[in-house]
Amino acid sequence: MLRKSALDINEQNKIIVSWRVSFLIGALLGAFIFILIFGVKVLDVTYDDWLYRYEFDLTQHYLGWRLFRASEWHFPIGLGDTGMYPYLSSVIFTDSIPLFAVIFKIISPILPAKFQYFGLFGIFSFMMQGGVAKLLLRKKVRNELICNIGAIFFVSCIAFVQRMFWQTALSAHFLLLIAMLFYVYRPELKSTKKRLFLWLALGVLAVSIHIYLYGMVSVMLAGYALLEFLDNKSNIKRAVFLMMSYLSLYIMVTVVVFYTLGGFYGTVNLYDAGSGILSAGINSFIDPKGYSIFFSKGEYSDFQLESLCYIGIAVGILSAFSFVSIIHRIKDIVKNRKNELIVYCILFVLFFVFAISPVVFCGDKLLFTMNIYPGFIVKNSWGIFRACGRFTWPIMYFIIYIAITQSQHILKKAYPVLLIVLMCFQLIEFSGYYISTHKTFNSFEPLNCPADIFYNYDTSEYKHIQLMQNYTNLDFYSDLTCYYEMVGFSRLATDRNMTISNFNYARNYYDVVQKQIDLCYSKLEAGKPDSDTLYVFPKDVYINSGYSGKFENVIELDTGYDIVLVPTK
Repeated sequence: MLRKSALDINEQNKIIVSWRVSFLIGALLGAFIFILIFGVKVLDVTYDDWLYRYEFDLTQHYLGWRLFRASEWHFPIGLGDTGMYPYLSSVIFTDSIPLFAVIFKIISPILPAKFQYFGLFGIFSFMMQGGVAKLLLRKKVRNELICNIGAIFFVSCIAFVQRMFWQTALSAHFLLLIAMLFYVYRPELKSTKKRLFLWLALGVLAVSIHIYLYGMVSVMLAGYALLEFLDNKSNIKRAVFLMMSYLSLYIMVTVVVFYTLGGFYGTVNLYDAGSGILSAGINSFIDPKGYSIFFSKGEYSDFQLESLCYIGIAVGILSAFSFVSIIHRIKDIVKNRKNELIVYCILFVLFFVFAISPVVFCGDKLLFTMNIYPGFIVKNSWGIFRACGRFTWPIMYFIIYIAITQSQHILKKAYPVLLIVLMCFQLIEFSGYYISTHKTFNSFEPLNCPADIFYNYDTSEYKHIQLMQNYTNLDFYSDLTCYYEMVGFSRLATDRNMTISNFNYARNYYDVVQKQIDLCYSKLEAGKPDSDTLYVFPKDVYINSGYSGKFENVIELDTGYDIVLVPTK
């Protein structure tokens, strides 16, 4: 009776629009919500003041694009010579959305001198989020209006909105929804070739946007390959062939793309210390971390914001109804969808255990450390994906999807009204963040750095900026001197067509950077600084070096944070 009642609701309002129109409506909803939250100024490709706020990641991503754009072309094509001069470095590790960076660099000659694509990527992500969510929902909900309401839950999801213009490439959550789409529409995709092609295309897209999203999509692909195996296990040879075809071709194609973007170039260390710092708490799905107007801010570290996956009160209520609905139909589900259920359970365990490991928290409270993993697994898993708390996102979206689609079976005729009420409730719950974000992007203090003093001088004779301190990625976030120095001189470099020796990358090129610093010290000790290079010392480092007054052909310029040696003719 429960199933029949739900079908009665849907049969009264069959979807009569095509999937293309449905997708477009969802995309327009996404664009509308984007503009409500972030405004329209960010869509002006020649306006970049908003990218120079006191915001670590966003400024890094924009400057990474500017440095990459100013570089000569190299192969692999993702490499540039302007951010870690004289060595090459990859745009992948500036998180500048490599796919967009390469495309816009190709057409760079016809673009304005000042050009940013981050606003465009933002509204694109919102539109894709809304459009793909609509396609997901219309598979189970046969009412176009209800699908539109349901799509708003995905577009207004706090984990999605929060990531936008913080770590912009990571806001491409639509990649995860597309992977879910392949599962939901698997029966309609009769051709194995079509299924394989779609997964390869998604893998290429993911690896060229952000490696974390690629990691999540890859796990979902592995689950899909397992599902192919289980559905064909009566013919074991075919089952093994299908599974291995998915895995081998996917890995081969995406690794080639990663290589082409410079992901394996030089001495870059794909592994990073700090595994466990950025893991998710076991209560992450119900921990608002200060983003809900109904709960106090609570105690949590900035690191824990990386694992934000709070589903919200509205989705929690729908989840409760869905749970009851699923329990009523559990025998039919197990009987008719056993293989899917097995795969979904495996994916849940993989994502959840990885996300909370190897250091397990509940909120800000450390519960215990998992010492059960071999060292090489810790290095190769939590070294590459140390912000492992992000791997809760696929589970979060699965919960949202199940909550919306399965609650209709128990709510019956009350379903449309309750869904609308709860959608409004979700918007209210997160309204504080939406409003504050809107204000931030319409009124902010521009970032002023000590290096800005050089805009008063003619620097046309200088080609390089050499930072004489070997800052790491962690220093960029923990040391304001480093932050202002790196951002200020990187901005100066991009504005004045110069290179910089040590830009902030997501992975550290520590050894080669130190090698260049040591070479520069040798030249300075010999009294022969390069005439086309500005040498930037933190004040304390310069004072301890004993260089003050040592050179006749050098001006010592005090910028406040730094002492800059400026060679003269």
